[in-house]
Amino acid sequence: MRVPSMLAGPMTASHLNVHLPLVKPYLNCRVFDAMEPMSKGIHRALIPVESKLEHSVGVELQEASPGYHLFTQTDMVEFLCTHSKELGFTATTSVMELGAVQSTVYAAPSHMKVMDVVKCMRNTSLHAVAIVEPMGDYDTELALVMGNGRKLVGTFSATDLLGYNSEMLRTWSSLPILSFYSKAIVAQRFGMGAAVNATQSECSEFQPTPVTCHAATPLADVMSQALANHVHRVWVVDNQGLLRGVISFSDMIRAVYDRFTKP
Repeated sequence: MRVPSMLAGPMTASHLNVHLPLVKPYLNCRVFDAMEPMSKGIHRALIPVESKLEHSVGVELQEASPGYHLFTQTDMVEFLCTHSKELGFTATTSVMELGAVQSTVYAAPSHMKVMDVVKCMRNTSLHAVAIVEPMGDYDTELALVMGNGRKLVGTFSATDLLGYNSEMLRTWSSLPILSFYSKAIVAQRFGMGAAVNATQSECSEFQPTPVTCHAATPLADVMSQALANHVHRVWVVDNQGLLRGVISFSDMIRAVYDRFTKP
């Protein structure tokens, strides 16, 4: 399938929503070229600010460029979402039909202690886990579980940890993951004092609803949902709210890339 012109063009700061100047370039790269490594989990690339010398290449471009920008998976998904009409039926095809859904989902039962969840994520190199309702004797071990077919109640990610200070982790390290998540949100908004004195019921009112979609949801809608909610993944659920899979930014990018590279 022919690659759309908006993907075949050079990757420059003028038409991509990037903003952080850095020091090393991702040179001579089309937008489409950057999709391949990002579809495999590479989250960032460096690109040069457009040079005033139109025909400079290689080392000359590096010398001529006034600076560099960080281009992330978020920027790529936003770019694809903005140009979804140019992607044609690829953007309107369901995520399941495009093969974008990862059926294996690791989850933490909601009663699992937060520090046990953090340790499991570190040991398994996971960036995020679903939080699911517990199933009694099935969830007695201090380990993550397979989330497929379980009721989704929340999300816990490495990005969330960036907003938590050491006092939160030290004070509430033994709390169940869902209780910790709710209290941490209250602490971020109103301070530690408010979170310490608030009941679990009061804290749970501030707990965000997990971002979800169905297997039949079009790719463009899933990308739009993720961007609007500032998340890097969308959970796939059935009509009963039971987990059936997950779609990350890498999966979204891979779905588009594969559509134009595989027969």
